[in-house]
Amino acid sequence: MATEAPRVGIYNNPKHTMTKDVMPVLTHFRIPFRTLTKVDVAGIDRDVCDVILLPGGWYFFDDEANERVRAFVKGGGGYVGICCGQINACKLGLIDAKMYSMYGMGPCAITPLVGRHPVLRGVAKRGKDGKGWQRIDMLRYNGWPMVLPEKSDTTMVAAYDRDNELCAIAAADYGKGRVVAFSPHPEGCIGRPGEFRDRDSLPIAYDPFEMNTAPMLRNAVYWTAHRRIPADRE
Repeated sequence: MATEAPRVGIYNNPKHTMTKDVMPVLTHFRIPFRTLTKVDVAGIDRDVCDVILLPGGWYFFDDEANERVRAFVKGGGGYVGICCGQINACKLGLIDAKMYSMYGMGPCAITPLVGRHPVLRGVAKRGKDGKGWQRIDMLRYNGWPMVLPEKSDTTMVAAYDRDNELCAIAAADYGKGRVVAFSPHPEGCIGRPGEFRDRDSLPIAYDPFEMNTAPMLRNAVYWTAHRRIPADRE
């Protein structure tokens, strides 16, 4: 299995995407990236990048671009979607799930269901009794929960609720490619500290390194690219 860092293409539209939020995380983990316009997305192929990353925000593509993204993943490319990028993954059929339009901003707790999944490497911890997994605090920014059918090839990696019905993180194979969909934000909001304020109206930044959610994004990039996830000491 290859060990070099995957090349990531991040969709960027300053008025509609939270592209800058993911950049500090990719930079921290020394993952090379470039930004993509809508025109770039409509012509995406593996000569451009190994993984396409669709960040949070609010945006959708036309049929031509959607079909190109499906072909990119089906042919072996990786897809990581966050918030609206996760919604796009569901609408494209890359993730087998329905969605609920449920808004809400701020920290939330998710429950790992597959704590040993590569996406949760270095993040999920066993419960104090040695059974199950401890809940993980991370930032939610109006991300829509996913609901998976009873029989599905999509893996519910983590859930919002204790009944394990509202999926927070999903992973799946699509053709020769792999897909990870995050409803919450593993990259936090380190780039937008004024977006959230405390009761004294002081700006708050949800630091993904302090919260230890940043490794999820690194893991998702490597896993969807069929690359070995580097150990933290590397």
